[in-house]
Amino acid sequence: MLVAWSLARAGRRWQNPAYTDAARDMARAIRTQLLRRDQRGLVLLPGMDGFEKESGITVNLSYWVYPALPALAQADPSPDWDTLRASGLALLQEGRHGRWGLPADWLCVAPRWRWSDGTPSARRRSPAPCAKRPTTSGCGPSSPTSPRSTTCA
Repeated sequence: MLVAWSLARAGRRWQNPAYTDAARDMARAIRTQLLRRDQRGLVLLPGMDGFEKESGITVNLSYWVYPALPALAQADPSPDWDTLRASGLALLQEGRHGRWGLPADWLCVAPRWRWSDGTPSARRRSPAPCAKRPTTSGCGPSSPTSPRSTTCA
């Protein structure tokens, strides 16, 4: 997303159609290959593989680069960019937890999203950090050595 945004800006700044075309192609690839529809709109996959399981789709809210979305919408005209923005903002609100109300890094979204350890959102107010429950199963990035390993039950 950041590269597509940079190309779009470079194309405008230097009036270079090659950059603009590359931005369009990259934005279209993101839209067609990494966006998935759920009950709240669209969600952004962190990558092509490993984030869609039967138990849900794992997302990382930091991958939504909100300032880039208008440029991507201009490069690749589609209402999906506005839908992605709205669903990301909704997830940021829903995913808030802890004393400071910060959003979780990784969420497993399903018909009703769950925390990365599988606990339904309505049943926990202040979750333990995702790093405390590493696993190699589920729907999130998984590596026993990764401090941010997560799972969805």
